[in-house]
Amino acid sequence: MAASFTEAMENILGDARAAAKLLDAVTVDEIEGALRAAQEAVNVLQEVQRRTVAASLRCETWSANGFRGPDRWLARATDLRLWRARVLCHQAEAMQHLPVAQAAALAGGLHELP
Repeated sequence: MAASFTEAMENILGDARAAAKLLDAVTVDEIEGALRAAQEAVNVLQEVQRRTVAASLRCETWSANGFRGPDRWLARATDLRLWRARVLCHQAEAMQHLPVAQAAALAGGLHELP
């Protein structure tokens, strides 16, 4: 079991890389299930990303690092484009007030928000 959130995410990243190496052995019969599982993992990780951004907004991490707004800090901290960081900040804020959508996203059933 991971000792911290960061360690848990690093473990997931390692597992994803190991899974990618198995793709050469995927059979035609497995490909549809593999695609569904990969999409579900992406959906869940997008919710984890939104929740992580929401936590940084609550802590005002961006302000403590000398930035005037969270979007610029997020873009700098993650190498996201500024427009994508802005969208992610808005999504993170909005999803805090949508518990049913949060649950659906964490279950892997909510695709990327517009």
